Amino acid sequence: WPQAAEPGATSPVLEAARLSADRAILGRRSARGFADAPLDPAQLGALAVAALARTSADARAALSLAAVVHRVRGVASGHYAWDAAASRWRLVRGADLRDDLVRTCLGQSLAGEAAVALVVLGDVDAVQARWGARGARDAYVEAGRIAHRIYLAAGALGLGARNLAAFVDDSLSRLLGLRGDPRVALHLTLVGAPSR
Repeated sequence: WPQAAEPGATSPVLEAARLSADRAILGRRSARGFADAPLDPAQLGALAVAALARTSADARAALSLAAVVHRVRGVASGHYAWDAAASRWRLVRGADLRDDLVRTCLGQSLAGEAAVALVVLGDVDAVQARWGARGARDAYVEAGRIAHRIYLAAGALGLGARNLAAFVDDSLSRLLGLRGDPRVALHLTLVGAPSR
């Protein structure tokens, strides 16, 4: 992205957890399983804030964050979109989407066991039209950076995270109601209480 964000202080989520960035990076692991425990709504909000921290203005304009919520205390299951301006999740469709998400992720049961699936969406065609092929590549790189920040924030909050690269693009687009929307799913990260 032409104007990358300036490096800044440690993420507020990491500060709140009193965990240094170095320790979070060194402790970063992929969860092998998830416990049947809900997230706190504040954790879900903190994950979004941390995910999009230090993202350039150009990237923020091209990328967005969606959540498929399975288990968050006091929050209805369903598809949510992050409203960055209001700094809150907005319900798009209330429904139990666990089975649909597992099918979309080629039968990987972890997709239904996690408390939430966070999906980075992007309008790759618009980015490519504006910045050329390099812009499209940068969109995918930035989606990976966002997923990395989700991992770090999850660790700081005592949660587990797991990236899933195997998903059916069209199926995930349907699940998220993206028909007619130029955005596509670029990255999917599962988050939940880790199984011990």
